[in-house]
Amino acid sequence: MSTLAIGRFIIGLSVSVVFVGAMKIFSDWFYPNELATCSGILLAVGNLGALLSTRPLMWLIEQAGWRDAFWFVTAYTLFSGILAWVVLRNTPKECGFPEIAAASQETVSMRSALKEVFRTHKFYLVTIASTLYYGTLMNVGGLWSGSYLQDVYGLSKDVASSIVMCFTLGMIMGCPVSGWLSDKVIRSRKNVLLLGIILHTLAYIPLVFFTASISTPSLLYILFALFGFTGGFFVVCFACVKETTEPRYAATVVGGLNMGIAVGAAFFQYVCGLIIDSHGKIGSVYGADAYASAFQLCMFMMIVSAVFMFFFKEKTN
Repeated sequence: MSTLAIGRFIIGLSVSVVFVGAMKIFSDWFYPNELATCSGILLAVGNLGALLSTRPLMWLIEQAGWRDAFWFVTAYTLFSGILAWVVLRNTPKECGFPEIAAASQETVSMRSALKEVFRTHKFYLVTIASTLYYGTLMNVGGLWSGSYLQDVYGLSKDVASSIVMCFTLGMIMGCPVSGWLSDKVIRSRKNVLLLGIILHTLAYIPLVFFTASISTPSLLYILFALFGFTGGFFVVCFACVKETTEPRYAATVVGGLNMGIAVGAAFFQYVCGLIIDSHGKIGSVYGADAYASAFQLCMFMMIVSAVFMFFFKEKTN
């Protein structure tokens, strides 16, 4: 057990740099009005990976065993890292292309970068709103949805996993759509993020008020697809927070936000677990009231997220 815990910690530590580095590269290779679209596409591809980690991974484990499956994932990850090292370049200038106006190659100390980022109240508004948004999103969609569907509706594991897969598919669509809306249509980070928060809050209504009375599985498929789609709008927070400070602090401010939403995901999973467990089991499963209480907390946190985002003042050009 301790070996598995250490392994998961190392995996988490290593993947924590991926999105921060990618956002920094995007900020140097693309114009500001393309950043949300880039982050949306990146998260959509990431969610494709999440899809591969469900049934395809289970198939691979059944065919080759879990050890060989892990070796395959390790080899693929190593290959991806080598490919990134060989192909990727920090700035267009390194490839002989003209620099993007927003790019900043000025070297700054960690102390000055942290001081600049953490003294900005706009950073806290976006980070708190996004932490509540993403933390509750992944708590419901990424952790408790499968057990909720099996415990409350008595669905088989295969059917429940298919419904949860709609959540991931919804996010795959929602991430790039929200980025495109932010960059090209609404042309606002705040308004798109606030729109996503409001729509996602509305998606909680069936879970909170009709926890055990959604009549047919087809409605559950639609509900979780919408839940994922509206949840995908959270991705705009990265472009939003980047624009709260100077371009030279891009990696630091995105890293701070990334830390916040990771803590939020872990926190809400733990708290909602306590809430569900406090109701006790009915036989071998948890009842609808247990899940309704957890969903109520998440819905309330989404309302709080909307309040924080409402008070955020977006920079206008």
